[in-house]
Amino acid sequence: MYQQLSWTNYEQLEELRLKINPNSYTSTLSLLTWSYYGFDIFYEYDQELDVIFFYGRGNLDLKQIESSYTFNKFYNKYFTIFTIYDPKKHELSNIVIEAKMRLKHHFKDQYVNVHGAILFSDYEQYGVCLDHISLYAWVTNYIYVTQDLKTFKGKALQKKRNNLNYFIKNHLDDYELVNYKPDKHIDLVLDFLEQWKAKTVQRAESLLINANLDLIKNTKDKPDFKGSVLFKKATNEVVGFTLVYTRPEIAEILIEQTDRTIRGMYQYLLSTNLINNEINHQLIDRQDGASSSAIINSKRSYIPLYEIKRISVQLKE
Repeated sequence: MYQQLSWTNYEQLEELRLKINPNSYTSTLSLLTWSYYGFDIFYEYDQELDVIFFYGRGNLDLKQIESSYTFNKFYNKYFTIFTIYDPKKHELSNIVIEAKMRLKHHFKDQYVNVHGAILFSDYEQYGVCLDHISLYAWVTNYIYVTQDLKTFKGKALQKKRNNLNYFIKNHLDDYELVNYKPDKHIDLVLDFLEQWKAKTVQRAESLLINANLDLIKNTKDKPDFKGSVLFKKATNEVVGFTLVYTRPEIAEILIEQTDRTIRGMYQYLLSTNLINNEINHQLIDRQDGASSSAIINSKRSYIPLYEIKRISVQLKE
């Protein structure tokens, strides 16, 4: 039977994900943050198949960030939003058929026959077998070489490196970066993000900050999260914060927030946090673009090693 994905069960599911397919990139924590963008998310694990099926249901937040057409299609309707399976055991077409049967069984007339977030490379290989209509494709993960984000070496990242050096030369004496200690800094960081939220004009960015606030509150006692807080010395106020999830196979930057109007401040926060917290994973994931063109363009400007593209399709009855 299915149940709702929450802060109390994502870790258990993450252990299952690593057992089933550690190369699936998108963590169950990332899936949980998706629930802040207009969808309630539910899951069920089939032990015999060794597959986790995730179901989404559109809620009222969806109306704030998507078109009326999308909202009307998904509001209060269930669909398959994600699946975790071993591609050595199952082909995509079989997973899609199984998910479709489960939608009908669980949700009767309250579902839309949509299978979301199919890995695009799988879709290119097996999509021809599906009787479907393509809905939309997007990048769910921007993957970088961790060392590149520590040093910004090379011609492609020269501008980022110049920004970093400018900040160190002209502003560093006015700021202090410290390793994040929840018992000491959590209230200051939450207040910083609340103030940032009050300044946002895009609904998608506001929902992102809501996810970040809950993330901080629910992971304060977890050792897998490492971050840094940037203080302005003159006022002792927080002006920047970043948090990294140190998964076994890859690191994942969950939060990166600071004043982008001060040249080089963001580059300093990003690189120095990775260095000071000894984030030595070969690769690091900066997640998706949060439905924001500005965030997407920024992430691409750091030259990811590759982008993980996914596609959602509507299956014909």
